[in-house]
Amino acid sequence: MQAVGTLRSKAWMVAAFLFVLLLVPLAGCGLSPMYAQRDDGGVGGAALGWEQVDIAAPGNRVEQMVYQELLQNRPPAQQSRTSAAYELKLQVNESDDGMLRDRLSRRRLTVNYALVRRADGRVVLNGKTFADASYEQTRQHFADARAADAARRAAAKIVARDIRTRVAAFFARGGGVATATGWSGG
Repeated sequence: MQAVGTLRSKAWMVAAFLFVLLLVPLAGCGLSPMYAQRDDGGVGGAALGWEQVDIAAPGNRVEQMVYQELLQNRPPAQQSRTSAAYELKLQVNESDDGMLRDRLSRRRLTVNYALVRRADGRVVLNGKTFADASYEQTRQHFADARAADAARRAAAKIVARDIRTRVAAFFARGGGVATATGWSGG
Protein backbone atom coordinates (compact mmCIF):
# COMPACT_ATOMS: atom_id res chain seq x y z
CA MET A 1 0.00 0.00 0.00
CA GLN A 2 2.90 2.33 0.73
CA ALA A 3 4.15 2.00 -2.88
CA VAL A 4 0.77 3.05 -4.33
CA GLY A 5 0.72 6.23 -2.19
CA THR A 6 4.29 7.08 -3.24
CA LEU A 7 3.40 6.55 -6.90
CA ARG A 8 0.40 8.88 -6.62
CA SER A 9 2.40 11.64 -4.96
CA LYS A 10 5.12 11.37 -7.61
CA ALA A 11 2.51 11.49 -10.38
CA TRP A 12 1.01 14.65 -8.85
CA MET A 13 4.41 16.26 -8.56
CA VAL A 14 5.21 15.48 -12.20
CA ALA A 15 1.80 16.79 -13.31
CA ALA A 16 2.25 19.99 -11.28
CA PHE A 17 5.74 20.48 -12.72
CA LEU A 18 4.48 20.04 -16.29
CA PHE A 19 1.59 22.43 -15.64
CA VAL A 20 3.96 25.13 -14.37
CA LEU A 21 6.35 24.43 -17.24
CA LEU A 22 3.53 25.00 -19.74
CA LEU A 23 2.44 28.25 -18.08
CA VAL A 24 5.88 29.89 -18.16
CA PRO A 25 5.85 30.64 -21.93
CA LEU A 26 2.36 32.14 -21.66
CA ALA A 27 3.43 34.61 -18.96
CA GLY A 28 5.23 36.86 -21.44
CA CYS A 29 3.17 36.30 -24.55
CA GLY A 30 1.51 39.73 -24.46
CA LEU A 31 -1.97 38.44 -25.31
CA SER A 32 -4.80 40.48 -23.93
CA PRO A 33 -8.53 40.62 -24.66
CA MET A 34 -9.44 43.21 -27.29
CA TYR A 35 -12.15 44.82 -25.19
CA ALA A 36 -10.62 44.38 -21.72
CA GLN A 37 -10.03 47.09 -19.16
CA ARG A 38 -6.28 47.66 -18.92
CA ASP A 39 -4.26 48.06 -15.73
CA ASP A 40 -3.93 51.80 -16.41
CA GLY A 41 -7.73 52.21 -16.39
CA GLY A 42 -8.14 52.43 -20.16
CA VAL A 43 -9.91 49.98 -22.38
CA GLY A 44 -8.52 47.77 -25.13
CA GLY A 45 -7.77 49.20 -28.55
CA ALA A 46 -10.76 47.55 -30.18
CA ALA A 47 -13.25 49.24 -27.85
CA LEU A 48 -11.64 52.63 -28.40
CA GLY A 49 -11.52 52.03 -32.14
CA TRP A 50 -15.25 51.37 -32.52
CA GLU A 51 -15.92 54.68 -30.77
CA GLN A 52 -14.11 56.37 -33.67
CA VAL A 53 -16.04 54.64 -36.49
CA ASP A 54 -19.13 55.89 -38.27
CA ILE A 55 -20.84 53.44 -40.59
CA ALA A 56 -21.87 54.86 -43.98
CA ALA A 57 -25.61 55.09 -44.61
CA PRO A 58 -27.00 52.02 -46.38
CA GLY A 59 -28.12 52.30 -49.97
CA ASN A 60 -30.58 49.40 -50.13
CA ARG A 61 -32.49 46.94 -47.93
CA VAL A 62 -29.73 44.31 -47.79
CA GLU A 63 -27.12 46.93 -46.83
CA GLN A 64 -29.60 48.12 -44.18
CA MET A 65 -29.64 44.63 -42.64
CA VAL A 66 -25.84 44.50 -42.46
CA TYR A 67 -25.77 48.07 -41.13
CA GLN A 68 -28.23 47.20 -38.35
CA GLU A 69 -26.21 44.12 -37.39
CA LEU A 70 -23.03 46.21 -37.21
CA LEU A 71 -24.78 48.61 -34.83
CA GLN A 72 -25.77 45.78 -32.47
CA ASN A 73 -24.39 46.21 -28.94
CA ARG A 74 -23.27 49.78 -29.61
CA PRO A 75 -24.51 52.43 -27.21
CA PRO A 76 -27.06 54.76 -28.89
CA ALA A 77 -24.67 57.70 -28.57
CA GLN A 78 -22.17 55.84 -30.77
CA GLN A 79 -24.58 54.73 -33.47
CA SER A 80 -24.25 57.87 -35.57
CA ARG A 81 -20.98 59.74 -35.26
CA THR A 82 -20.44 62.45 -37.85
CA SER A 83 -17.34 63.61 -35.94
CA ALA A 84 -15.81 60.12 -36.01
CA ALA A 85 -12.23 59.77 -37.26
CA TYR A 86 -13.11 56.80 -39.52
CA GLU A 87 -15.95 55.82 -41.79
CA LEU A 88 -16.80 52.23 -42.62
CA LYS A 89 -18.11 51.93 -46.18
CA LEU A 90 -19.98 48.85 -47.32
CA GLN A 91 -20.81 47.46 -50.72
CA VAL A 92 -23.22 44.52 -50.36
CA ASN A 93 -24.13 42.16 -53.19
CA GLU A 94 -26.78 39.49 -52.85
CA SER A 95 -27.32 36.42 -54.96
CA ASP A 96 -29.98 33.75 -54.86
CA ASP A 97 -28.85 30.44 -56.26
CA GLY A 98 -32.47 29.39 -56.77
CA MET A 99 -33.55 25.87 -55.99
CA LEU A 100 -30.51 23.67 -55.53
CA ARG A 101 -32.13 20.31 -54.81
CA ASP A 102 -34.97 18.90 -52.74
CA ARG A 103 -36.59 22.36 -52.49
CA LEU A 104 -33.44 23.78 -50.88
CA SER A 105 -32.35 27.28 -51.91
CA ARG A 106 -29.41 29.43 -50.91
CA ARG A 107 -28.83 33.15 -50.40
CA ARG A 108 -25.31 34.54 -50.55
CA LEU A 109 -24.25 37.95 -49.28
CA THR A 110 -20.88 39.23 -50.42
CA VAL A 111 -19.63 42.39 -48.73
CA ASN A 112 -16.71 44.56 -49.77
CA TYR A 113 -15.82 46.92 -46.95
CA ALA A 114 -13.38 49.76 -46.47
CA LEU A 115 -12.40 51.65 -43.35
CA VAL A 116 -11.54 55.18 -44.45
CA ARG A 117 -9.65 57.68 -42.32
CA ARG A 118 -11.62 60.91 -42.70
CA ALA A 119 -8.65 63.21 -42.09
CA ASP A 120 -6.99 62.29 -45.39
CA GLY A 121 -9.46 59.98 -47.15
CA ARG A 122 -7.01 57.07 -46.98
CA VAL A 123 -8.37 53.52 -46.93
CA VAL A 124 -6.61 51.99 -43.92
CA LEU A 125 -8.37 48.62 -43.93
CA ASN A 126 -10.35 46.89 -46.60
CA GLY A 127 -11.49 43.42 -47.39
CA LYS A 128 -14.18 41.11 -48.63
CA THR A 129 -16.34 38.66 -46.74
CA PHE A 130 -19.31 36.49 -47.62
CA ALA A 131 -21.91 34.26 -46.01
CA ASP A 132 -24.32 31.66 -47.33
CA ALA A 133 -27.65 30.80 -45.76
CA SER A 134 -29.95 28.06 -46.98
CA TYR A 135 -33.72 27.83 -46.76
CA GLU A 136 -36.42 25.44 -47.87
CA GLN A 137 -38.96 26.45 -50.49
CA THR A 138 -42.51 25.26 -49.94
CA ARG A 139 -44.02 26.60 -53.18
CA GLN A 140 -46.19 28.92 -51.12
CA HIS A 141 -45.34 32.49 -52.04
CA PHE A 142 -45.61 34.08 -48.58
CA ALA A 143 -43.78 31.25 -46.78
CA ASP A 144 -41.01 31.25 -49.39
CA ALA A 145 -40.61 35.04 -49.12
CA ARG A 146 -40.37 34.82 -45.31
CA ALA A 147 -37.85 31.97 -45.48
CA ALA A 148 -35.71 33.89 -48.00
CA ASP A 149 -35.81 36.96 -45.73
CA ALA A 150 -34.78 34.87 -42.71
CA ALA A 151 -31.87 33.45 -44.72
CA ARG A 152 -30.86 36.97 -45.76
CA ARG A 153 -30.91 38.10 -42.10
CA ALA A 154 -28.84 35.10 -41.02
CA ALA A 155 -26.24 35.87 -43.69
CA ALA A 156 -26.22 39.56 -42.66
CA LYS A 157 -25.45 38.55 -39.06
CA ILE A 158 -22.53 36.40 -40.18
CA VAL A 159 -20.91 39.04 -42.40
CA ALA A 160 -21.45 41.79 -39.80
CA ARG A 161 -19.79 39.68 -37.11
CA ASP A 162 -16.85 39.03 -39.42
CA ILE A 163 -16.46 42.72 -40.30
CA ARG A 164 -16.75 43.75 -36.63
CA THR A 165 -14.03 41.26 -35.70
CA ARG A 166 -11.70 42.42 -38.48
CA VAL A 167 -12.13 46.10 -37.61
CA ALA A 168 -11.67 45.35 -33.91
CA ALA A 169 -8.47 43.43 -34.66
CA PHE A 170 -7.25 46.39 -36.72
CA PHE A 171 -7.68 48.75 -33.78
CA ALA A 172 -6.37 46.21 -31.26
CA ARG A 173 -3.13 46.05 -33.29
CA GLY A 174 -2.81 49.79 -32.92
CA GLY A 175 -4.59 50.88 -36.08
CA GLY A 176 -1.71 50.20 -38.47
CA VAL A 177 -2.42 50.08 -42.19
CA ALA A 178 -3.77 46.69 -43.20
CA THR A 179 -5.29 45.88 -46.57
CA ALA A 180 -6.71 42.95 -48.43
CA THR A 181 -8.12 42.76 -51.91
CA GLY A 182 -11.71 43.36 -52.79
CA TRP A 183 -12.72 46.99 -52.29
CA SER A 184 -14.00 48.64 -55.40
CA GLY A 185 -16.43 51.14 -53.91
CA GLY A 186 -16.06 54.90 -54.04
